[in-house]
Amino acid sequence: MNAEVDMERPGSAAKALAVASVGGFWLLPFSPLVAIAAISMTSETTGWPRRLARTGGVLCIAYTTALALLMSLAVARLIQTLS
Repeated sequence: MNAEVDMERPGSAAKALAVASVGGFWLLPFSPLVAIAAISMTSETTGWPRRLARTGGVLCIAYTTALALLMSLAVARLIQTLS
């Protein structure tokens, strides 16, 4: 037997945050906050807003990790050059 649960429909603010989290994942000071807000506002929903919010969170994490690795490589190369 299959039961279908009717989840809460996302409001326009949740949809806008989901789109903003994907569109602005590279804006580091604000993107983690937007991604967290988008994921929390769409936590009780299903469909494209939830998937888009998760995608924005994953993109934000990947971009931040890549920048941290590049910065540490640059610092290591600078230290190696100076010594």
